Amino acid sequence: MLRAAPIQVQPAEPGPPPRRCSACVAVFITFVILSGLLFVLVLSAALFGGQKYYVAIDTASGLDPATDLPWPVLTPEFNLTLRVTSWSVVGAACLDPAMDVAVAYRGLALARASPPPRVCARGWGRTEQVPVVASSGNGVRLPGFALHGLEADAWGGAVAFDVALTMPPKGSDNRHQLWCRAVPVGDDGGLGIPCNANSDMPAATTIQMEASPADHWSPRHRRRCGCHGVNWCRVVSTAIVLLFVGLAVGGLFYLIAVSTRDLVYSASIDAVSGLDLDHPTLDPVFNLTVRLSSQNQVTNYPNCIWPGTTVEVTYRGVQLAIGSVEQLCVGARETKEQHVVAWGAGVRLPGSALDALAADARRGAEAFDVAVKIPTVIHSGYHSYDPRHVHLGTLVSCMSRRVGDDPVAALRIPCHASSTDIAASYPNKGRTQPGGAS
Repeated sequence: MLRAAPIQVQPAEPGPPPRRCSACVAVFITFVILSGLLFVLVLSAALFGGQKYYVAIDTASGLDPATDLPWPVLTPEFNLTLRVTSWSVVGAACLDPAMDVAVAYRGLALARASPPPRVCARGWGRTEQVPVVASSGNGVRLPGFALHGLEADAWGGAVAFDVALTMPPKGSDNRHQLWCRAVPVGDDGGLGIPCNANSDMPAATTIQMEASPADHWSPRHRRRCGCHGVNWCRVVSTAIVLLFVGLAVGGLFYLIAVSTRDLVYSASIDAVSGLDLDHPTLDPVFNLTVRLSSQNQVTNYPNCIWPGTTVEVTYRGVQLAIGSVEQLCVGARETKEQHVVAWGAGVRLPGSALDALAADARRGAEAFDVAVKIPTVIHSGYHSYDPRHVHLGTLVSCMSRRVGDDPVAALRIPCHASSTDIAASYPNKGRTQPGGAS
């Protein structure tokens, strides 16, 4: 009969809290990435922000309802104030001499301004403004509905005009318009309302007028914001943002990947004794090497084989020997080994297993299965009923390990590891080990 000593089970020794590096690192990296992206967006807006244009109509002449509007041809003249505000830390927001300024009523052009002088606002929130005069040249003829509406608004003191700012082309881009809607005469409140692009507004050229002087400017005198139609400021800022986003996302995935890799377990059988197959019982002793490797690039806590871990050697499902493994911990990208002795006493193999082992021995092909059982650990300082702080045990299965194989080559073959609930075990250190069949 197999003699077995009682197995004593003791609670696991206190150790570091369970490894939750992945979640911590992911949350921290996500916070850093979002903060970095917000900083990049704010910085991009500050460095490459645009500009705002404002228009005020200071005075208007030639539109008196008693003396001017009864005539079929009108010759209005407007004194305007153009303002530009820069919202960029670098660069400048300018009023370009190639800009076309037109004053319209109900979508019908009344007057165009001479080219404004070139002024530029440099710096965040800086403002520059210039006065310009818009006139009708040889006069303008309005259709009846527009003339009657203008006359009624003038008598009511509520006349307001739209001002269109036509920007010069950028490289090969087409011109685009900004509209300042319903600007009253003599009210500088228009300088507080920015002009905006409005596709619903009709073009301010319904009434044929003299060509704007800006139309005669050559492209080399127009504002150059790009080359061959490319706005390099926008391209560079977009490229910078995309680069940061790509690096941030790639870095997040990389850190998650390198901090969540599984541990690699391996084992080798260096030597064995006590396998005298001529006796009815065996007293085998196995010299083993157990290796633990971490593939993680970063880690908050060490990865460990905990106290209470056992190593078992079996042949065709029959346990031959058992031994204890001391605590073994590795950090990031670290590998450690431990030599373990597993032994059994009075092990009795079934006839089929004994015959198979004898045949394998005659061929020099003995191979045994090695199992490393790492116990479940409830870390000190936590409540046992809280499953989040339970480090579930690991069953490491190393199949068909041959005796005397090159240990370097054998330890390169990884074992299969699975999580399961395993109780801590401390094998008897005396002369008797459990094993075999009764």
